Amino acid sequence: FPSDFHKGDEVLIEKGVLKNTIATFLSHKGRDRARILLEVMNHKATVDILISEISNNHSMELSKF
Repeated sequence: FPSDFHKGDEVLIEKGVLKNTIATFLSHKGRDRARILLEVMNHKATVDILISEISNNHSMELSKF
């Protein structure tokens, strides 16, 4: 399946409680989901999220949580 996301890409979460958080794309999880790596308060967590909720076009300056 085609995707604009590749392992290691920084992505911007655009929806939900983590909106405006930058994460690292890890892998595709089926047709419409992705696994990302979040770093929050010096803790790392992998999260599965809808691909429609992330983008790799984050031109505005945002800092990591």
